[in-house]
Order: sequence, then C-alpha cells, then structure tokens
Amino acid sequence: MPPLGSNEIDSVDIALVTDWINQSLPTRMTYDEWRLATFASSASAEGDPLADPDGDGATNRAEYLGGTLAKNGNSFLSPGLSKSGSNVFLNFTIPTNRSVQVESSGNLKDWSLWDIPANNGNPLPGGSTTFSGPAIDPKQFYRLLIQER
Repeated sequence: MPPLGSNEIDSVDIALVTDWINQSLPTRMTYDEWRLATFASSASAEGDPLADPDGDGATNRAEYLGGTLAKNGNSFLSPGLSKSGSNVFLNFTIPTNRSVQVESSGNLKDWSLWDIPANNGNPLPGGSTTFSGPAIDPKQFYRLLIQER
C-alpha cells in the first residue's frame, strides 16, 4: 500500500481489484442462483437446501458450498490428507467466495479448531488450497467447515 495521503499508484493492488471485479464477481452465484441453474426452478422441492436429490449424504447447501454437483452421487468434496515428518497437510478445492476452517478430533466426538495460523476463517480465493500444521495425535481426524463469503 502506498503511504496515506500520497498520490502514489499501487499497480499490484489495482490489478488485484480489477481481476476480482472482472473475473470473480461475474461468476459468483448466490444459493438461489445456483438452485435455479441446477434444478431449473426456484420452487422445486428437489432444490430445497436440506434436500439430497442424488442420495450421496450431502445436502444441497453442502453441495453448493463445496462446489460439487447436486444431481451426481459421484461428485463430492474429497480432501486429501498426507503427512511428512511431524506435519499434516490437508488439501482441498473449493469455489471462490468461501471461507474454510478445519476442526480436528481424536475420537470423532469432541471437535475443536485445528490450531494453525491459516485456520482463521478468512475468505479464500478459491481453487486448490492446502492447510498444514503439526500432527496432534497419531489417530487424528479432520473435517472442513465451509461458509459462504
């Protein structure tokens, strides 16, 4: 950022905002727009946020947030997990205008936020994303909490 009160132009920030306006915003869909595009009706019971028309166990709302296909039972968010030394790497792909937080558990009952710097709930640019941090326990489970931004 240029100093406050200056006339200096920051071409990098201008390019970022221009890209966001010209590329990200036109492709952004609200849930209602996604529902209409997916089910060809905004009144269809099949398009209800809690419905699961493909029977894959993910609600339409979860399919929308994860960028998966609500009418295809083989389309689902599939995070990859790998370990190197004492670090864990969680890879996933999400649409633009989403924020993600990762919870972890040692028993699938008690969940807490994974204590790593990237796990702050800030909006992500979309696409392929990796969260990494120290392994907490040899038998640790992880889950994604995705929200629209």
